[in-house]
Amino acid sequence: MSETRSLDPSTKRGNVEALPAAGRRLLDRTPVSYAESCLAQRQSLVSCQDPLTCTVDRSAIDIQLRKGTVQTVALQEDSKTLEEVEVQKLLEKYPPAREHLLEMLHDLQDRSLQHYLTDDAMAAVASYLGLTLSDVKGTASFYTMFRFAPRGRHVIRICASPPCQLMGATTIQAKLQEKLHVGVGETTGDAGFTLEATSCLGVCGVAPAMMIDAEVYGNLTPARIEAIIDKIRREDEAS
Repeated sequence: MSETRSLDPSTKRGNVEALPAAGRRLLDRTPVSYAESCLAQRQSLVSCQDPLTCTVDRSAIDIQLRKGTVQTVALQEDSKTLEEVEVQKLLEKYPPAREHLLEMLHDLQDRSLQHYLTDDAMAAVASYLGLTLSDVKGTASFYTMFRFAPRGRHVIRICASPPCQLMGATTIQAKLQEKLHVGVGETTGDAGFTLEATSCLGVCGVAPAMMIDAEVYGNLTPARIEAIIDKIRREDEAS
């Protein structure tokens, strides 16, 4: 939607104070920072195509400075959201062949801040590969590493393999549950951690072990669990 505001011919700038902040910045010839914020906030821009008229164009997101005059290149409104565009870019890293399905699903889950596959993401995969959504969901649900509900910022996987069990994994799991106040399969109240069990991490030489996000921790003790969780919390608070 656009609005048009007349400028005062005597000043060629008009009533600048009557324009939105976006317009004032554009008239002051400082468009770049606003263009960046516009992409994030979807606010209006002002297009000064005529020296006596400013048009507030909500679809104008690309600003250029030419010969000292502020101009905007109005882009056609795209029906896709920023999320959909990012998903599409990720998928296009791969040829549209079914053999890349698992890689695509891993990438989509890894980029999710809540570490899970959304229906929209799986629908995009299905469309890109020419598959049905039920086919993609059926494949993803076969593997235990994929999740279909939001998880915490950090996912803790406790190794439940026989070697880890023999080396005290049960004690480690109990300590994690005590420290985080959650059970296996649950997420902390602050959405910081999700606690899960996995069949094997492949690091039997340092049992008992766990993985937090992509990092493996071995030779675990209750005291080490305390130190690891506290360190991650401090880092989260500082970031």
